[in-house]
Formats: sequence, structure tokens, C-alpha cells
Amino acid sequence: MSKLLEFMTKLGEDSAFRDSYVADPDGVMKNFGLTDAECKMIRTADVEGIKKTLGVEHVYLNVHVPPHGNDEIK
Repeated sequence: MSKLLEFMTKLGEDSAFRDSYVADPDGVMKNFGLTDAECKMIRTADVEGIKKTLGVEHVYLNVHVPPHGNDEIK
């Protein structure tokens, strides 16, 4: 399983992980091992980019992506 798919699955299934993500999205994504490009796709809710990266036709995002002032990883 790709890291991105694993991350998205965990967000949907693990409420403690999701709470950690909501509190510190950049830190959680970085600690999980997502690439800069994957982090940017998640931060900007780039559904087309996520679908292309995962090689799927449909992606269901059921987690609110907190707004960010920019799309740079700190």
C-alpha cells in the first residue's frame, strides 16, 4: 500500500490519528513520511492529483482539510 493511501485510510479509520492531524496537519503528514508533493495534495484537497498518484478513478475525502495560509511545508 502506498504511503498516501495508507495515510488517507488511517485518517478515515483512526479517530485519534484524525484528531492529531486536525491539531497539526503538517507535523502529522511529515512524521507519517508523506512526500512534499503528497502533503501539498492533501493540504490543497487536490482530488485529481490524489487520484492520479493512487491510480484510481474515485477518491472519497471524508476528512476536513484545515485551511492553510500557504502550501509550503515548514
